[in-house]
Amino acid sequence: MPTTLSNRSFASRSATNLDEKQLIAKQVVAEIPDGCTLFLGIGTTIATIAEKLANHQQLRVVTNNFQVAHILSQHDHIETWIPGGRLRTNDGDV
Repeated sequence: MPTTLSNRSFASRSATNLDEKQLIAKQVVAEIPDGCTLFLGIGTTIATIAEKLANHQQLRVVTNNFQVAHILSQHDHIETWIPGGRLRTNDGDV
């Protein structure tokens, strides 16, 4: 794949390497204990990890990834924090 100076959009990157993202997310989530605090950064693999956190209890998540915040907003038992800053619209993050 040729290198570029700009990132592809979040939506475009979300559609690539789906099986790999699922495998990574499954392995990462298995290591996260209930009741912890985590920071989930930018990226489509991170969004896949967020999707798999639904069964965890008493999590506190800080994220600058709007897609992650949206995913986690569906779960009342996960406290989600978003830091302030400038929105990067192409990437969906702060």
